[in-house]
Amino acid sequence: MISHLWAKVRSAVLVGLSLLGGITLGATLVAAATTISTNIQTDGTLSVTGGTTLVAATSTSFATASSTVSGVLNVGGVLNANGGATLNGATTLVNATSTSFAAASSTISGVLNVGGGLKAVGGLTVGSSGTSITKVLVGTCSITTTATKTASTTASCTATGVASGYKVFVTPPSNLETWILFEGATSTTDAITIMYANASTTADITGSARPWNWMAVQ
Repeated sequence: MISHLWAKVRSAVLVGLSLLGGITLGATLVAAATTISTNIQTDGTLSVTGGTTLVAATSTSFATASSTVSGVLNVGGVLNANGGATLNGATTLVNATSTSFAAASSTISGVLNVGGGLKAVGGLTVGSSGTSITKVLVGTCSITTTATKTASTTASCTATGVASGYKVFVTPPSNLETWILFEGATSTTDAITIMYANASTTADITGSARPWNWMAVQ
């Protein structure tokens, strides 16, 4: 009889301790930092409402899933998006020494604000049917305008980096000699040739060396 009573008491105590342990464990998981040293795999939804830190993770991936980050996502290392990456809001890259979209077709439908330098190595196309631009060079060269009356002539200046076939745009100086008319410009290897004419019918012109601004586009 006594042993039977002791068995019931012991059973009740064990049940009580089990319930207390479950409650304590639940409280620990909810209200404290939890460290898990093994893998976590879930076939459903994993919701994390607080801060989540992945320390010394060599690879953190969201594979074949629709993953939404509604707050701030801080990535201390490299962020690789092997598929498509959609950024609906404003995206700020702070103190990024190198930000590149390599071997990809990247579409930005809104406004792209770049606070630093923007380098388009593969070319730049403006508009849906624009002409691709692969290089733009600018500079200043010194030209002395000398021409006989009613005659056209040329003068060349050094333009490092320019090659034959570049589209060349030249701006004459504001104090150009009277009767000198700018006619056009062409490019050769590291040089720009400027064509101009003396519109005077009575006098030859011997000018002074003046700076001409140029821009060459490939």
